[in-house]
Amino acid sequence: MTERHNNDNFPGYEKIKSILNESPDLNCRKIEAGQEGIHIIFMKNLIKPEILNEYVIKYMEELSVEFLHYTYLMKNIPIE
Repeated sequence: MTERHNNDNFPGYEKIKSILNESPDLNCRKIEAGQEGIHIIFMKNLIKPEILNEYVIKYMEELSVEFLHYTYLMKNIPIE
């Protein structure tokens, strides 16, 4: 079980964009979730992108710290 995520190894915005096929609609923010720095990805073309961020943040708050890492979040954040 990982207790602390190493933010130095977390992919940055450009790497995330490349993984997600260089979509021009992606934007990325960094928030603090406890002591963890988490990047939030959302679609810039949403009418209210903050709603998606709020939803993602709420979802993340329910996770144990061992799940606050890129691979888990990218595969498991339910975005409709």
